[in-house]
Amino acid sequence: MGKLDEEILLFVKRSGPSTPIDIAQKMGVNSIIITAVLVDAMSQNKILRSKRKIGSSKYFFYPEHLSMLQRKIADGLNLKEKELLQKLLKENVVGEFELKPEEAK
Repeated sequence: MGKLDEEILLFVKRSGPSTPIDIAQKMGVNSIIITAVLVDAMSQNKILRSKRKIGSSKYFFYPEHLSMLQRKIADGLNLKEKELLQKLLKENVVGEFELKPEEAK
């Protein structure tokens, strides 16, 4: 693993769930390079990728950051989606927020 790869993964480790664009802006590296490194790390089961997109990007995260990812996604929902989520949580129907990290791939 190269130095840049290590720096990118360390950024995700410290910052929690991040999109390639977030990382690129903070590190000053092209987002295509960031994405390639993250996808490679994901293929090696080092990190996970969210199912839900934020804009055109998905979050990359470590399994221990799953609850942080859930909060970020919930914060980004529109009003109707938030209402639906609250209803599903109230009725104990929502399973995604109880996923095991390996199921979040």
